[in-house]
Amino acid sequence: MKKRDTLILGGIAAAIALGGAVFFTNSKVLAQYRGKYPPIVQKLVDKFGLNTTEVDKVMEEVQAERGTRMQEMQATRHAEIETKLTQAVQDGKLTEDQKTQILTKIAEMEPVQNRAAETEGWFNLSAEERQAKMDEMRDAREQRRAELQAWEDSLGVDLDEILGYDIFGGYGGHGGRGGFGGGQGFKGMPSQNTLSN
Repeated sequence: MKKRDTLILGGIAAAIALGGAVFFTNSKVLAQYRGKYPPIVQKLVDKFGLNTTEVDKVMEEVQAERGTRMQEMQATRHAEIETKLTQAVQDGKLTEDQKTQILTKIAEMEPVQNRAAETEGWFNLSAEERQAKMDEMRDAREQRRAELQAWEDSLGVDLDEILGYDIFGGYGGHGGRGGFGGGQGFKGMPSQNTLSN
């Protein structure tokens, strides 16, 4: 019995790792599911009569692993941005001071863009509570986006032109969840926000 539960929990972890990322990147889907868990996990819990405490532990482990991967991706992204900014300084498109200000702003923003941390503990919320939290997050992102655009304008540079994508764009779009593309897609590509409106 214990071995069977271990195998099933391992299967749940694999299902979450493979399908959970897609599920949780779409905030509309996240808000709409009614159970404690994503539908696929809830079906496994119901079908095999799993201990929900154990399932909660697995869900939290998977979420922690996702957070670690996000940190690794942010480090790679930061290095690529720094390389492009250095090239822009060499090409005369930026001053060294502007580059420093941009890198400082990026460092300030990285903790804010950590969606895994923002959604920690959401498994225990009702659909209405999740929706309220997502509405708060969306409003905060929109406010940050407006502030960052004003900051970029005051700096006198077009980061979209220099980097090839909108670094402070937010969630969704080509980069998804604040990744490359910053939610706005690469130059010339429509963002997810544009497509869904």
